[in-house]
Amino acid sequence: NYVVGTGSKLGTLTATSLLLQTNATTALTLDSSQRLLPTTVVVMATDTRSGAGAVSVTRDTTKLTSTGIAEAITLADGIDGQLKRIVHDVDGGSMVLTPTTKTGWSTATFTNAGDSLLLEFVTTSGWVVLASYGTGVAP
Repeated sequence: NYVVGTGSKLGTLTATSLLLQTNATTALTLDSSQRLLPTTVVVMATDTRSGAGAVSVTRDTTKLTSTGIAEAITLADGIDGQLKRIVHDVDGGSMVLTPTTKTGWSTATFTNAGDSLLLEFVTTSGWVVLASYGTGVAP
């Protein structure tokens, strides 16, 4: 049991796993020994990736701006249950996404504006494709 809250809004919490957001860059989770530990938080916000490079894992949506042909973009591992949306927003070529860890697919190619991908990170599997529109997902 943990005491949570502030001021007169204190309560007791019993949990086996928990994610508590403390601000936009840190959070607290309970480990297997029920200790509170800092961890990564995914902020519900949009960012933009222009050209080759890494796609953010700390923003839930990334808008892509392609500036060449088959530009390489990467996606690092997320946190268990994390959703990630990637949308080809401005078409100046194409982009090929290769996540660090994935199951059931190898790459995703964004060719036209509007191509999109919805992913979920599963600790034991990596990034899993939940949905795609126009995006070429290779096995």
